[in-house]
Amino acid sequence: MLKIGLKVLMVNGTYGGVSGSGRAVEHLSKELLKNGFEVYLCTSQIIGCVNIPKLKSLSFAFLAKLKSRSECDILHLHNPKFSIVAESGFPNVLTIHGDFLTEFSLTYGRLFSRFFDAWLGKQLHKFKVVTCVSPYWSKLRGWRYIPNGIDLDEIEKISPSRDSYVLFVGRKDKVKGYDLFEKAVKKLHYPYKMLGVYEKVPWRQVIAYMKSAYCLVLPSMQEGMPYVILEAWASGCPVIATDLPTLRSFGEGAIYFLKERSVKAIREAIMDVINNEDVAERLRSEGLRRVRDFDIKVVAKKFIEMYEEVYEETG
Repeated sequence: MLKIGLKVLMVNGTYGGVSGSGRAVEHLSKELLKNGFEVYLCTSQIIGCVNIPKLKSLSFAFLAKLKSRSECDILHLHNPKFSIVAESGFPNVLTIHGDFLTEFSLTYGRLFSRFFDAWLGKQLHKFKVVTCVSPYWSKLRGWRYIPNGIDLDEIEKISPSRDSYVLFVGRKDKVKGYDLFEKAVKKLHYPYKMLGVYEKVPWRQVIAYMKSAYCLVLPSMQEGMPYVILEAWASGCPVIATDLPTLRSFGEGAIYFLKERSVKAIREAIMDVINNEDVAERLRSEGLRRVRDFDIKVVAKKFIEMYEEVYEETG
């Protein structure tokens, strides 16, 4: 039986905000609290870090390693870069968000990506369970698949915006393809918004825009399981995205995949969704059906079962 009041220490650079892992920690923490868990947080907002690009994660990891684990029953890391925090023999869990190897390759170069992958391989023995949000990576690496979860009840309460737009939601980073999106939509005669690039609005307003949007476009170079796709599905918003193995592994049939990652392909896909109601309706209905599997209540139960296994095995 699961120990009553099990204490879980969540370690991640961020909590909430626009970060996918930060939002995962926020959603999971809140649901665990509802289920009687004690949740402790170790984030850069709490313990700090060196605010220099490419040094933030490393400095945070070293500071997090100094934090006492004596009060927790489970240590749950949410980024493989923080693996040095875990100590052998402790009930450690690692969740990998996103396509970390492609991200490292694009950010630091292929050589460093290979080095990190080799280093991580030597760290994994410290973890009782490694989970990932992608069925693709789960199959490739043998990690346990537990997806991201969203609060469907909260999304349902939000009213749609009065106006319709073609949407991009993400940070101003070429990895996300904001530049391709902008070039594509500027030649179309439909209003558009680039949330997170030129305009930042509260989360509830993002959902309101999604509920009345023509479509959401994600021309990213790499992705794991983006929250914006799950939120668009829950909002009845058609999704167009780059044809990536990670996205296809969970979004087949509910995402309009680009023929290629180009301005021309993005423009054609947008027009196809807008001009063909059958296409748009199929994407809406399939997204609404699919997103039920990503309700945070459902996802949290998977983590609770996993915590139970780890605690009983260690205890």
